[in-house]
Amino acid sequence: MKINFNFTDKTAFSAQLAVEDKNKYASEYNKFLERSMSNRRAGYMSYEVFNANVDTFVSRFKSEGVTTPMLLKAAVKTPLMLFTKPKTLISNVNETVGRFSKEGLTMRAYLKACLKQPSVLLMKPDTIEHNIRDLVSLYAKDGLTTEDYLKIALNQPSLFAQTPDGVSKNINKFVTRFSKSGINSETYIKLLKRVPALASIKPETAEKNITDIVKKYSKYGLTEEKYARIVSMYPTCMTTSAKNKIKHISNFVKMFKSSGLTEEICIKTFMRQPALFSSNLLRTSANLNLLLFIEREKYKDAHKRVPAASKILEAALNKNLGYSTQFNYLFLLRNKLMQQHNKSITWKNLKSNMESYIKQNKDSVVSLEISKSPYTEDFIKFIDKYSKEITGKNIFKFIIR
Repeated sequence: MKINFNFTDKTAFSAQLAVEDKNKYASEYNKFLERSMSNRRAGYMSYEVFNANVDTFVSRFKSEGVTTPMLLKAAVKTPLMLFTKPKTLISNVNETVGRFSKEGLTMRAYLKACLKQPSVLLMKPDTIEHNIRDLVSLYAKDGLTTEDYLKIALNQPSLFAQTPDGVSKNINKFVTRFSKSGINSETYIKLLKRVPALASIKPETAEKNITDIVKKYSKYGLTEEKYARIVSMYPTCMTTSAKNKIKHISNFVKMFKSSGLTEEICIKTFMRQPALFSSNLLRTSANLNLLLFIEREKYKDAHKRVPAASKILEAALNKNLGYSTQFNYLFLLRNKLMQQHNKSITWKNLKSNMESYIKQNKDSVVSLEISKSPYTEDFIKFIDKYSKEITGKNIFKFIIR
């Protein structure tokens, strides 16, 4: 492997030595040295020291899941960690974990977080403990515990390095802005527990992700108070860019425009089913297409004329767009049994009701018609497997019309 450097002859010599010494970290050493030489607090490090520091740290924590590639990636990201004696880094890790062991912090989890945010390894245990415990004391009355905050910090390792004053300032700024809409500090802490990524979002960004949505769709009845309640139920609305959300909603409307979907109908549907504001709209689109097919099948099974697309859309939008494909397939099967065999199967407890029906008819062959569609083959395969799992055989025979 040929490595080129533009620093000094000594650097080039050291790099070449790394290759001749059968160095398995040559490429990473190259990247590390380029990064460290551009950092005035770091600078040049010989391959011998680099290699020794990597191996010392990895060998100590190998049993905790630390691998050489993980450490090399962290070293390239934060060269200063390898300019600190391995003994010091190891001591920092051991002491920090020890201080929070009663709250459930494990060595493996902490190391995983540190290697995502290597600068944490350089911090003194006193500083980390202060950052964690002092922030918890500020919001203990709102339900935050040390165990909670450790879990959040392990997901967002930068929190180990953030001062309590800085974190609380961000929280208070957001809460003050939306307190009249029902988001207080207790609500915010609950949201943070559910979505730790919220801790990495600036309060201005989280605010914009709310207000831009309200501004865009207020003409359809969406108010800040209503959207704040939705955010309280689905906090990812705060971490998702409003610009991207608006774009996705626009694409969703265009996709079903021929069926009569308008922006107004879409937003009013979303307000009835608030989970849709935080859903993956590609999956929601697939669910709606399937529900449109199910609604059309109801008329065909009853030998009635299929009404206009807008009426079919209206009926589909009254269903829950968040149900899984498998659940909707059971819904389709239930409809067909009701229309083609006059079997009364209640919607409530649909899964158990369908299982009971299949068990009761395990010795029968139930013939059903279905229209050809993009879902037909997958639906038939699903029902075949579903029936076999319950009775050991498929009791259904499908005729494609």
